[in-house]
Amino acid sequence: MSNSLLTLIANSFIGRFLVRVKSGVAKGARWSLYLWTSYWRGTHEAEEQEQMPRLFENWKGLHVWDLGSHYGIYAVGLGLRIAPTGSAAAFEPNPLSFSRLKLHVARNKLDHVYIFPCVVSDSHGQQRMFYYEGMETTSSHLAYENKT
Repeated sequence: MSNSLLTLIANSFIGRFLVRVKSGVAKGARWSLYLWTSYWRGTHEAEEQEQMPRLFENWKGLHVWDLGSHYGIYAVGLGLRIAPTGSAAAFEPNPLSFSRLKLHVARNKLDHVYIFPCVVSDSHGQQRMFYYEGMETTSSHLAYENKT
């Protein structure tokens, strides 16, 4: 399938069709079908998702950050766990991923999850963002150390 067709599907009703996350850190959350993602199935980073709830006995009231939030599986999952007195900050620089993050946070009515369309880094300044297969993809990263 071409990237244009995939982008069209992702932004159509089909790609935004409401499903529930089946397992993992965001189990039960409202999600979008987005046909080729494993997020709503609960299989994305399964080991990490299984371990995360065990980090704290009680998540209520915690303030957490999700760096490189992508579609927001952790931002949404943690947002559900820390409510109603906690807060989460989710950072995602890729415009396509950010739009999906925004959709997922809104669908779950997580007004205590704050989203930011930017990179978080340990250095100041500007860097080039690299996109695999062009701007229409959600796979992106900053330059790796010692690479330009």
